[in-house]
Amino acid sequence: MFIGSYTHAIDDKQRLKLPSNFRQKITADTVVLAKGDGEARHITLYPWETWQEYVGPIRKKALHDYKYRQYMRVKFSSAAEVKIDSQGRVLLPKSLLDFSGINKDVEIIGVGDYVELWAPDRFGKEVEEVEELSGQFLDYMARRESD
Repeated sequence: MFIGSYTHAIDDKQRLKLPSNFRQKITADTVVLAKGDGEARHITLYPWETWQEYVGPIRKKALHDYKYRQYMRVKFSSAAEVKIDSQGRVLLPKSLLDFSGINKDVEIIGVGDYVELWAPDRFGKEVEEVEELSGQFLDYMARRESD
């Protein structure tokens, strides 16, 4: 499981060194980078196995549901398979850097089964928003669990 937050810089060749404890949890030498879902503009890094688990149900539903096909088309078209090099680095595609607003520094956030890459200023705003509304989030989650 990926947990914690790290700040790393990308190098001049747009490569990001993954935290060593994150790298140790990725069993394949390939990951998938994709636009983060929702309104927040970040990059999601999926270990290969997690990507397969994520897209499996979507692919099945897309056979018979146009909305799922639309989502899959957009999600896959912006995604990239990326090899992890021998030094634990991944090449971040320019299109995803532009989308996320990442320039030099990257907030690397463990989110359970996957990792999110954020521009530090955007992640700071996300944290502030959640902290301001933490009571509402707790109430919302409690209601959802009782359903």
